[in-house]
Amino acid sequence: MVACALLSIAPHRPDSPGVLGLKFDTGVQRFIAMRATGYDHFKPTPKSAGYGLGLVFIPIALYAWLLKSSRDKQEHKYRTGQVAYRDRRFKFI
Repeated sequence: MVACALLSIAPHRPDSPGVLGLKFDTGVQRFIAMRATGYDHFKPTPKSAGYGLGLVFIPIALYAWLLKSSRDKQEHKYRTGQVAYRDRRFKFI
């Protein structure tokens, strides 16, 4: 397999000097096989679900809540007249 072999010059072959030979590395082969079949051996557990929630859902929900709360505060200031129209960040000219 070319993907798991390392190319090197074969100095031990006097009949063809400078020809590239293949060195088979079992560690590289195991690593590539593990990467290729990792999904086949995945077992969903509460821990992996927690990683999914913690790394994907919770940051998105937290950022959405932060945006909504800051915009609601700003909108409240606009509607109660605490900010003049000329001082607003987003306005129609």
